[in-house]
Amino acid sequence: MPQVLSACESTFGAVIRSTELTDVKTVEDAIDFFEDKEYERGQKLAKVEAHWSKHLPPNVVLDETGSVGLEGEYVRKNPIKPRRLNDLMGLR
Repeated sequence: MPQVLSACESTFGAVIRSTELTDVKTVEDAIDFFEDKEYERGQKLAKVEAHWSKHLPPNVVLDETGSVGLEGEYVRKNPIKPRRLNDLMGLR
C-alpha cells in the first residue's frame, strides 16, 4: 500500500499527511481521498478566477504588488468641485 500511495502522490500532486493515513485503508479509500483533493483544488481555482482583480476594466492594471494604476488618459466626466475657496486657489 505505501508504494501505491507514493505513486498516487507523485501522479496527482497531493500529499497525504500522516494524520490522514489512518483513514486510507484500501485502494478505494485512496481513490476517494485523491478525488476529494482534486475537487478541493478545483474549488480553490474557481475562487481565484472569480476574484475581483481578474475582472478589471481594460484601462486598469494590477501589478505584482497589488497596486492599481490607470493606463492611458483618464478623463473625469464630472470634475470635482472644491469644497472651500482655499482649495480652488491651491492653499491649505
